[in-house]
Amino acid sequence: MKKSILFGLTAMLAALQVSAQSPAIREGNKLYKEGRFDEALAAYEKATAKNPEDATAMYNRSNTLAKKGDKAGAMAGYEQLITGAKEAAIRQRSYYDKGVLHQQQQQLDERIDAWKSALKLDPEDSLARENLEKALREKKNQEQKKDDKKKDQKD
Repeated sequence: MKKSILFGLTAMLAALQVSAQSPAIREGNKLYKEGRFDEALAAYEKATAKNPEDATAMYNRSNTLAKKGDKAGAMAGYEQLITGAKEAAIRQRSYYDKGVLHQQQQQLDERIDAWKSALKLDPEDSLARENLEKALREKKNQEQKKDDKKKDQKD
């Protein structure tokens, strides 16, 4: 379910920018939906080669890398979008998806930071809010366990 949330959002952003999409992005989206991730990645890379400023192609490329298991490549793509994309929606989704990758890698503090940043850009994002709340509860539970352990050691 977590992965479907991350990757299902590609279609939402793509639908918002359908008129501005290049044929390579449309082809990449089609291939992605068919589960042909290597070919989708090639299409997105073709789109970014033609227009390196195309945030939609870069975002879809990052999602495809994540789907293929290249978390480092996906993370680098999200970072590039966070610092360089003009569209707030792309930056917000990149923060959110970055949080999901951190969650998959059990990086609690990093996912909390990513989802906080996503919510700053879109306070109405219920998925980011829910995930942040869960992560904060997890952090609180971890801290409570540490405190209990210290207390037990003193006794």
